[in-house]
Amino acid sequence: MEQTFAATQENLQNFLALQESVGNALAKMYDLNTQAIKNSISNFTQATKTIVNSRPQEQHNAITQALAPIQQQVIDYNKQLFDLFSQVKQDIQNNVEDIQQDCQRYACAAVENISKNAPLGTEPLVSYLKSAVNATTKVFEGVSKATQQAVSATANNFNNHAEHVINEVQKSSNNVNNNSKK
Repeated sequence: MEQTFAATQENLQNFLALQESVGNALAKMYDLNTQAIKNSISNFTQATKTIVNSRPQEQHNAITQALAPIQQQVIDYNKQLFDLFSQVKQDIQNNVEDIQQDCQRYACAAVENISKNAPLGTEPLVSYLKSAVNATTKVFEGVSKATQQAVSATANNFNNHAEHVINEVQKSSNNVNNNSKK
């Protein structure tokens, strides 16, 4: 009875920690979106003024130069959003792993208790039960490891693509600036 109460209490504490993590992430996302909107309005206003005040033959260059900070802002926003979701995912994953370890510990304790109190002749059944618990644990560990590798690969791909886009935006901005000077 005490083990059940302790397990329930621990699960509630895990749930509260997870709830706090998600709440903090939502607050950060709200702040991120608010800042992105303010920056977008400011950049758009500045870009519009620059384009309106430029001569007709310079408008193409003015538009390109005005869009460069906006492009960078979109890239930065997406990276921050990805980092935020990655942190929430990590918190959830840690919580799930903790719960899994607790369940494994309780299952092992229950199997051990059963094996101690099992009547004679049930040793093969107890052995089978222990094997099932071990197999389940190994499956969970394999899935967990594969998930971590997939998330890591996705993060690396995202970062590589973001760097590529940033480099291409900078190259095109430099090309526009060089062409406008000619």
